[in-house]
Amino acid sequence: MEKAYGDFPVEIASECGKSEVKEIIERLDALSSEKTEVEEWDGDTQDDIWRAQSGFSELLENILPNYASDICKGLESKYTDTRFYICYALSNSPSAEAVDPLSEYMKSEMSEEHRDIVLSALKACKKKIGILK
Repeated sequence: MEKAYGDFPVEIASECGKSEVKEIIERLDALSSEKTEVEEWDGDTQDDIWRAQSGFSELLENILPNYASDICKGLESKYTDTRFYICYALSNSPSAEAVDPLSEYMKSEMSEEHRDIVLSALKACKKKIGILK
């Protein structure tokens, strides 16, 4: 199947700037919105959306060192899935700049599964700056 949800190949990470970060977050939001409308029986579409979200998260991991504060703005998204994939990127590519936004975000109400990924990201970011060993 053609990539119906768009794609940012990870190889272009070095060419990404603030506008691409914003676009990736917007695409994650659009995918999150669309996912809520997909019928439960439509596993193929759900899988396609998941693959696209995972791909965008991986791209964010690769550009995080240069745009951590811009990526952390995705924690303000109204979509849980978008915030999840931002946290997933931060857990795999931790940044000192993300400690305060993640700490603030931890104060929010969220599911246990979601709290686990936020906590994982926060621990990774704190470890990066030597707060945790």
